[in-house]
Amino acid sequence: MEKMKKINVRKVLIVRLLPVLCMFILFACGNDEDFSDNGEINIDSPGNFGEGLKILVDASHGGGGWWFPQEGTYDPDKYHQGSPLANYFRQAGFTVDELGRGDIINDAVLEDYELIIRTGSYADYKPHELEAYQNVVDDGVCLLMITDHRTNALYGDKLAEMLGLEFDGSVIEYKSARGVPYSDVVRFADHAITEGIELLDRIPAASALMNAEENKNIRVLGWFSEDAYVDLNYNGIRDSDEPTGMPYMGLLEHPRSRIFFLTDINKFEFMPAPLVENLGRWFVKQHNFLPD
Repeated sequence: MEKMKKINVRKVLIVRLLPVLCMFILFACGNDEDFSDNGEINIDSPGNFGEGLKILVDASHGGGGWWFPQEGTYDPDKYHQGSPLANYFRQAGFTVDELGRGDIINDAVLEDYELIIRTGSYADYKPHELEAYQNVVDDGVCLLMITDHRTNALYGDKLAEMLGLEFDGSVIEYKSARGVPYSDVVRFADHAITEGIELLDRIPAASALMNAEENKNIRVLGWFSEDAYVDLNYNGIRDSDEPTGMPYMGLLEHPRSRIFFLTDINKFEFMPAPLVENLGRWFVKQHNFLPD
C-alpha cells in the first residue's frame, strides 16, 4: 500500500506540473514563429538619455523568463532572453546590474539605484524582502513592475499585493499554430509613455490587472482588445464570469515613487518600439522629481 501511495503522488505532481513545463517551452523556444517576425529587436540606437543613472534588474524571483536559457549560474555577459533589453539600456547610458534567480533581496541590494525593474514573480518574496522593497519605495524610486501569466501558478505575488496591484489569469484572444495564447493591446490613454503607439500585438499569455476600478491610485494606459478574455480557471475557453478588455499597462500613483506596471515580460523583452524608449525617457524625467 505504501508503494502505491508514492506512485500516485508522483502522478499527481506530473499532471500538475506538465502544463507549466509545456507552456514554458512554448514561450522560451518559440522565437521563430512567435516573436522575430515583428523585427522589434532591431530598433535605433537610443542615444545617451540615461547617462549617469543606474538600473537594477530584479530577476531573483522570476520563473526563468529573463535568464532563459541560462540555469544554475547566471552571467549577464552571456546571452539570455533579457539581454537585448539590458543592452539597449546600457547603450542609452545606464549602468545595468542583473540579479540571478535565487538572489536574496535586502536594503543594501536595492539602494543606490534610480530605476528597479522587477521581472516576474514565480517564487514569492519573503517578509524581509518585502520590507526592503517597502523601504526603497517609501524613500523614493522609479519602479517598473513586470508580471506574467498566472497559469498554474504555485505562488502569489506579495510584492504586487503590497503595492496595491492585483494580477490574475492568462489573457487569450487567439492562438498560434503551436497553441501559444496571444492577445493584442488596441486602446491607449494619452500619455508620454504611449506616444506614437497604435497597437501592441501578439502578446503571449499575459496576465491582467484586475483591480483598476477598486484602486483609485491606478491610472491605466493600455487595454487589451474586447476580444481578449482573462482565463481565470485556465481551461482555455471563455466562461461567463471571465472579463474582456482588461488593463495591460499603466501607472500606480505614489507620493514618493514613480511606479509603472506591465502584465507580460516576453513582449517587453523583445522591445516594441516606441514603448521601450518612451518608458526609459519618462523614467529619466520622473527621476528628477523624486524627493531627496
